[in-house]
Amino acid sequence: MAVDPTLITENDIRLFMIDKTADDNYLLDDVECTPEEITQAHQLTVDKYNSTLPILTHVDEIPRYEAILGTAAMLLRMKALNMTRNRLDYQNKSGTAVQDKNKGQEYIALSRMLMDEWEPRIKGLKVHLNIEDGYGRVGSSYAWNNPRF
Repeated sequence: MAVDPTLITENDIRLFMIDKTADDNYLLDDVECTPEEITQAHQLTVDKYNSTLPILTHVDEIPRYEAILGTAAMLLRMKALNMTRNRLDYQNKSGTAVQDKNKGQEYIALSRMLMDEWEPRIKGLKVHLNIEDGYGRVGSSYAWNNPRF
């Protein structure tokens, strides 16, 4: 059975983020992202794609690489919001400091890095699709193995 190359799975996101098992997150001793969070981040990525100009027909899936990039960026943003909201810095009498959830800024920076790659890719793709829809497709012998031509 062939796998749909545009469909991403929870496992695809976990592999990209190295969040497969508790061993990947020894400080948490668990996976960091729940299946529900991954689903929500993916849906937000598709929603962001659909609302990015130019507005085209709404889709439920976007190209695989862009879907993985966007979903990871959204997950990191979601986690950063939670960390920032729940951050507690504590130092006991002996001077041992505990900075629980002190990774919000790092997560925001990682999210922005991924979004900085995602946004121009999506805009270029949407402009291409918009032009293609407006002017039709132009065939080429160089594109014999690409079904879009």
